[in-house]
Amino acid sequence: LYQVYGCDHIRRSTAVSARLVQPQDAILLQLSDNQPILLAESVNVDQSGNVIEYGVTRFRGDRMELFFQNDLTQYH
Repeated sequence: LYQVYGCDHIRRSTAVSARLVQPQDAILLQLSDNQPILLAESVNVDQSGNVIEYGVTRFRGDRMELFFQNDLTQYH
């Protein structure tokens, strides 16, 4: 991204929620109806805080483990 556009992306936020799968997603995720999925919505910004990417990802609830870690070295 930096080589092409001259900026890096920084994750501003990620929101993860559980919900029932929608019919078209059930087909793609090979799930039966009324099964839970995890929906992640993310926003990435450049170094100036301008939004450069918005993403939505759907994960099967029965095959997913999420791990979140913050790099706290920038605050010392």
